[in-house]
Amino acid sequence: WMLSHTMGSPRAFEFRRQELQQEVDDNNETTTADNNSTTARKMITDDDVVASYRSSCHPVTGEMATYLSHAKLLVRLGQVAFVHGALPLTSNNLLTTASWDDLTFCMPWLDP
Repeated sequence: WMLSHTMGSPRAFEFRRQELQQEVDDNNETTTADNNSTTARKMITDDDVVASYRSSCHPVTGEMATYLSHAKLLVRLGQVAFVHGALPLTSNNLLTTASWDDLTFCMPWLDP
């Protein structure tokens, strides 16, 4: 749900499932070639995909932890902030100026 509704990645969950399935299938091909045997195909479940995402976010061993430890999530150039992400705007509040009244939560150097 989060990938689809808040991160703008509606197909990411299924893409990750396909990626994991390919890894399993490739590993099975290598294993069966070495053993001259046939192995039943393991199907990737929703739980497998969730476990993969959780593993990638592990604070010590996850790929995301490594990325975030080296990344700049916000860079300030003068009065402009470049943010990795987005401000919390929706189609309901996009047409009003109230959304932009106080941006000090993400740019504290601005005068309120």
